[in-house]
Amino acid sequence: MAENPFELFGLPESFRIDTHRLGTAWRELQAIHHPDRAAGGTDTERRRAVEYSTAINDAYAILRDDFRRASWLLERRGIAPEGEPRSVNDPDILMEQMELREHLTESADGGLEAVERIGDEVRGRRRATVEAIAVAFEDGDLEVAHRQALRLRFYDRFLEEADRISERLDE
Repeated sequence: MAENPFELFGLPESFRIDTHRLGTAWRELQAIHHPDRAAGGTDTERRRAVEYSTAINDAYAILRDDFRRASWLLERRGIAPEGEPRSVNDPDILMEQMELREHLTESADGGLEAVERIGDEVRGRRRATVEAIAVAFEDGDLEVAHRQALRLRFYDRFLEEADRISERLDE
């Protein structure tokens, strides 16, 4: 199995990916390497089938998730996506996080519709950030790609929190 998820699925190593092509390649690889196909085989063949299937699923998870794909590409280029010294120390991102969290708290007091509105706003920001990451990689600007990836991670976590609050308010 290839250690490079792009190679495994026959995709160019780029932040922008053809999700249809990725899905098709995933289904094809799973059909070939699914553990059920080795059910009558030796212990080694069954174990290898499980390992291949796991590797295929892990690579698929990396490529279909914008943050994980950006992190993989950054790490491949020598930039650790998380942790010191690469933690979020951008004052603009930190200020935005504080403001959005405060707004979410206030929105929760305003009810489900208010939380859904801020969620929609952040989803729009998320889409713009994904595009900014793609452009940064295309331009070879890894610092911008890294900064935007950290912003994307925040948006994803924020949206998870907003969804939890929405579910609680909807009960």
